[in-house]
Amino acid sequence: MKSLLKRIFIDNWQRKIFSAVLAMIVWMIVNHSLTTHKQFSNIPVKIYNLPKGKTVEGLQDNGYLNENIDITIKGNQKYLEKITKADLEIAIDAAKHDTSKIQSITKFDIPYYINNREAHKAIKDIKAPDFKIEYSNLITETIPIYISPPIGDAPEGFVFLDVVPNKISIRVQGTKKQLHELKKRKHKLHLNLNDITKEVLSNEMKQDHFESSGEVTYFVPDKWKIIDLPELGRHCVPINDPRAEKLHMTFMPSSLHRIDHDIPITLFFPEHIQQSIENRNLHFADNEFIYNKGGHAFIKGPFYVKDVNAAFVDVVKKSFYVTVYFSSSQFSQFYWNTQFLYPTQLEQKYISRLVHKSPYSNMSLPKKDVKKLIKGRFKGFMNNFRLYDKYGQKLRLKVKIKDDKLYISFDQSYNSQDKIP
Repeated sequence: MKSLLKRIFIDNWQRKIFSAVLAMIVWMIVNHSLTTHKQFSNIPVKIYNLPKGKTVEGLQDNGYLNENIDITIKGNQKYLEKITKADLEIAIDAAKHDTSKIQSITKFDIPYYINNREAHKAIKDIKAPDFKIEYSNLITETIPIYISPPIGDAPEGFVFLDVVPNKISIRVQGTKKQLHELKKRKHKLHLNLNDITKEVLSNEMKQDHFESSGEVTYFVPDKWKIIDLPELGRHCVPINDPRAEKLHMTFMPSSLHRIDHDIPITLFFPEHIQQSIENRNLHFADNEFIYNKGGHAFIKGPFYVKDVNAAFVDVVKKSFYVTVYFSSSQFSQFYWNTQFLYPTQLEQKYISRLVHKSPYSNMSLPKKDVKKLIKGRFKGFMNNFRLYDKYGQKLRLKVKIKDDKLYISFDQSYNSQDKIP
């Protein structure tokens, strides 16, 4: 045994030492020749273990900074060739970094759970921009979001009324600087009527509240209730306001509503021509379209209205009349429109009828705001109120005057094939 050890370590020891040194030199030369550098761009940077209530400028909810960095990796050529951008990320443990000093990124900031573990072992060094972690207080703020008037067109056979509520909010966290920038901009949620199908609204007409209100309620899907907040480096952020749960659009069928009773009709003359006609007995003449009864004239029904709901028609159907008025004493030009009797009382009646019924009773709004909504809708119906004839065409009156008698007829100079059922 001693002679064996002597032959291995003692005999010709000078040549053996020389061979070992030469082998190390050859290994170093070969290994250096296999070492190379490779650049990677847009590598994500993650920061974790932040103190409670603190954040870093540009840090997103997922823990990554909103800006990536470029790095250069030094390592074995064979393994570096196998590394792709998808294999890499920089993960910085904030608890291990001194916030008062500029830090350098090292190979230890690339986590071992990257996709290519063998490649990770081959990494010898990293060159990356130096950084400094500067903590900022994490502030929570409520940001208002305004619901824009929807774009697009309502499904065929329906009329869009409104969207409720028209303002919601989102609770976000960020630095003072981020939130300041966030508040500078008016944030809007955009909805598209083209994304709603006729079939969906038709199914909603089967709900109980449709019978009482004549309206169709479409609740906005959660996937639409998202907003981009680039100031926080966040996109498609879900809106976390509880009021958003009941965000909905209201529609009504565009069908015609029939009014069976006859409608009163009156004359009106502006003040500047009243003196010139004070000795004339102008009145409506009886014919197939109009008759006089009890000192009042009436247009024979039935008539039709649209772009209003059934509840509105039921409230006002016996409380409006037609006024014909002339702009000159020569009666060369006339106008006519519908007027409402006691509009304030009609408005209150309409509000009282709907405020305690679905969908209004289920809205996440104060009662005064619900009444304001119904009131606004009623006024909109009044402003858009039009009469239609049995052909589904806007009612057009013709007036002829002979011997102080006004002969009223309907202009039917259009295709009667459009007659409604």
